[in-house]
Amino acid sequence: FFFFFFFFKQKTAYEISACLVGSEMCIRDREDIDGLPILDKETAINQLDDAELFETMLAGFEDMSMSSNLTDLKIAIENADYVNVRLTSHSLKGASSYIHAERVKTVASLMQTAVDSRQYNAVAKYYPELVKQCILLKRAIRKEVCAKNGKAFEEDSGDFDVPIAANFKVVKRSSNDFDVAQVKELAVPPANIVLEKGEDTADKRLKEVQEDEEGENNAEDGMEIKTNEEPKSACCSCIVI
Repeated sequence: FFFFFFFFKQKTAYEISACLVGSEMCIRDREDIDGLPILDKETAINQLDDAELFETMLAGFEDMSMSSNLTDLKIAIENADYVNVRLTSHSLKGASSYIHAERVKTVASLMQTAVDSRQYNAVAKYYPELVKQCILLKRAIRKEVCAKNGKAFEEDSGDFDVPIAANFKVVKRSSNDFDVAQVKELAVPPANIVLEKGEDTADKRLKEVQEDEEGENNAEDGMEIKTNEEPKSACCSCIVI
């Protein structure tokens, strides 16, 4: 298993981001994302070591995480609030990681990376892809829940009922053939936000968010090292929860 993972490791969001051309996602980028599983059930269960826990997390994912994050993201994009675009993308990335929703996780990570690097215009190409992948994930989750409950899966127009910014709309050609299109340009912060070395309030907030996250990651790394040195059942339980 470990050798397979080493030789066939999936591309990270940063690696995909490095391939982007201009303001649109090129064919190779699309293939990179479409080549990822919508939901990697096997990996998620192996990592959690608990199939029942995975099913519970899956059943509550839309109501407890995806819908609220998409609502917050909708509001942030409509108000050109890129601090909260970044925070919400990070939250959705983390939530989707637990159930190994690889496409949502990857595109959410790309959005976060774009804001981190102050490439605000790039949000317009990632956001519609994120909404599309959330719709596909919503359908995949419903299919899993139906299978678990012994029910037949049927197409449902409700799969398309997700919070979406007014600048975008879902274009349906069929239930399995659709895209999310931009109908109005996004407002972006003026260039001096990037050039004035953090004097702008929004830029300061972004830096504070990044610094706080770095501190949390460093603290988590420290906990992991300590746990590896002194493995205890109580610590492991806390990590799983």
